[in-house]
Amino acid sequence: MDKLVLMAEKEKKSLQKNLYAAVKAYYEKKYGAFADDVQVERERMGKPYITVWGEKPPDFFNLSHSSGAGAVIFSDCEVGLDIEILGKADAKVAENFFHKNEQKYLKESRDEAEYQRRFYEIWTKKEAYLKWNGTGLMGGLADFDVLTKQYAFQYVKINGKTYALSVYGGRASLGAQASVMRVMPVWRAETDSARY
Repeated sequence: MDKLVLMAEKEKKSLQKNLYAAVKAYYEKKYGAFADDVQVERERMGKPYITVWGEKPPDFFNLSHSSGAGAVIFSDCEVGLDIEILGKADAKVAENFFHKNEQKYLKESRDEAEYQRRFYEIWTKKEAYLKWNGTGLMGGLADFDVLTKQYAFQYVKINGKTYALSVYGGRASLGAQASVMRVMPVWRAETDSARY
């Protein structure tokens, strides 16, 4: 089963550091390894992976952060994750980077609030998919339609702010959306010592 952890931290560098610390701590505990035995490496296109005792185990993780919140997911399958704070939806971005079916979905919005929610739903799903397949934003964003793929997706509130959160791969792509999104503790780095 996938395990998803959310974090809140005001400083971007601290948030990034704490996300990677959570990754290392998770695998140290899972494998009974020391800190030096667990390393975060990167593939050629930048996708992170873990090594334990110099070997790549059959484990996967992905992480994302945006404006004071971060998330990391652990899985036994390839997985991609994106979190974004809801802001103003950019019609030019949709026009240039969204598939025609996604653009249609946006245009069918009842009002500006629904347009904004749908925009971030599509954007986070795109990023999660591209992180899952390891291409990141180098993959052609308008070349695929996220509305035809199965994702775990939801809006989350962290410190009074609304974020869009998407997971592609892991158990989410196998039809277990609800189980992915059930385990969601929020770790406030500045006050809580529990990491996962």
